[in-house]
Amino acid sequence: MDALDYWRLCEELSVAQAALLIAGKDPSNYQNVVDSLRPVDMPEGYAAAKAALINAIVGKRLPATIVRGGDEDFPTGPDWQHTTVQVEALRNWLSSRGFESGFFFPRPSAAPIIY
Repeated sequence: MDALDYWRLCEELSVAQAALLIAGKDPSNYQNVVDSLRPVDMPEGYAAAKAALINAIVGKRLPATIVRGGDEDFPTGPDWQHTTVQVEALRNWLSSRGFESGFFFPRPSAAPIIY
């Protein structure tokens, strides 16, 4: 199995994790640092995927559990590292955008041949 295959066990992902998987990258290697990287050092496709996810969530086209940053005294906007989306909703949203290949759309494994 590939390291990415273990991410298929998740039923819910953070926005950052989902954007990385859409871009074909293992979140294990990037999820905690990707937003602090210079744009030129970010995985290709990550910024666009994250922007699309955020816009879909804010526009209520992709349901999410939004986690707010900050604290009671000084709340800030959504914390995209901790805001989560259900994988099934994400897959449906991706399909509606014309994405039907990549991490979220694995090809079925060949059925065993029985003699």
